[in-house]
Order: sequence, then structure tokens, then C-alpha cells
Amino acid sequence: HDVLGMSILGLDHAALAPAAERIASIGHGELAFYQDALYGYWSLMVQPPGITKVQGIEAYEQHIGTKADRVIAVGDGGNDVEMLEHAHVSVAIEGSHAAGLDIADHVIPRPEDGGWAQVLDLI
Repeated sequence: HDVLGMSILGLDHAALAPAAERIASIGHGELAFYQDALYGYWSLMVQPPGITKVQGIEAYEQHIGTKADRVIAVGDGGNDVEMLEHAHVSVAIEGSHAAGLDIADHVIPRPEDGGWAQVLDLI
């Protein structure tokens, strides 16, 4: 069966690093391996080769006939930085990966603190 993506979230670096190294050596996917501020410890996410979140957004933009100036993106992980850079309005969640927080136009509270409701104010 084809695997379209996978995530392993919130493990100790020493436990997750061998998997990240092995996946990177195979070269069959886009690998994000980063310190995860929300889940704690480290997270690993793999997407199909040559496929990124931005490519998915661009394909959707083309499909519906809109442009990046109509895109709002919400991200919390190291794997969201490219997507946040692409969006016209970028939103990070408090406690997110530092790179995402650095480039975000807005920072909202965590979901359990009602942060998602604030996204409506940004549309």
C-alpha cells in the first residue's frame, strides 16, 4: 500500500533520530525533523517526494482560480514555515516552533485556550 504521509510526534531526540536518518538516506520523501514546541521533545513528519504543503495550496489556488493574496495559513510546527511564508496572512500558535513565530503576522492562543476562534477575526 502507498503511504501518503506519516508523523511521529513528541519523542526524545535519541529515539527518533535513527528513524529520521534512515528515512533521509532512502530519499523517498520530504522529511521534517524538528523540536516540537507543542507536543514536546522532537517530531518527524514525512510527505511524498516533491510534495509540500505549499504545492498543495498552490494546486488548490489554481483549481479554484484564486491567488496567494487570498491565503491565510495557520501553523505550529517546523514543517509549517514554508507554508507560513507563502501565505498572505500567516498565523502561528503560542508556543509554536520559533521559526514560525518569527515570521507570523499574528500569534493566537493555543486551541485549548480558544485560539482558533480568533482566526475568524483575521479573515
